[in-house]
Amino acid sequence: YDEDLLTQGGCAPMATTDLTGTTYQTGNTSLVYDSGAIFFSNSNGMTYCIDRDLNLVWSYQSGGSIYFTTPTIVDEFVFFGALDGHLYILDKTSGGLLDEKKVFTNKYLGDDYGSVASPAVFEVDGKYRVIMPISEGRGMSTRTGGYATATFNGSSISDIENVIDEIGMA
Repeated sequence: YDEDLLTQGGCAPMATTDLTGTTYQTGNTSLVYDSGAIFFSNSNGMTYCIDRDLNLVWSYQSGGSIYFTTPTIVDEFVFFGALDGHLYILDKTSGGLLDEKKVFTNKYLGDDYGSVASPAVFEVDGKYRVIMPISEGRGMSTRTGGYATATFNGSSISDIENVIDEIGMA
């Protein structure tokens, strides 16, 4: 139980933003528990940290809707993707944005769509390897998908590489 996580974090106000991607109200993602706090995202593009008494510790507004994909917590970082085709990395204690990068988008009916789902993250040689599912973000009608890899050095994302895999795609 990490008391510092709950006492150092502040409550960020819920921001409004124009979300990229189709917006539906699906509610919260699955919950992830780490270091005395609970983390989750919401279809409104927000990622939240709450304490065990369900009090808001912090919140962060992404630029895309988030459906069903939970954040990944590794060490002092929160990794998540959204329907704007971006990977976001936050400080676990404060909810402050450390970095975000566009990973994958595709044109559909004149607009850019993209989806980055829950990443797998592990440490290699002092850096974090991030592997995440990607698609054009059309949900139940996905036509292009695969995975992307990236490196995170504790402050910035680099070396993004996409691998499009049409196995299982109609």
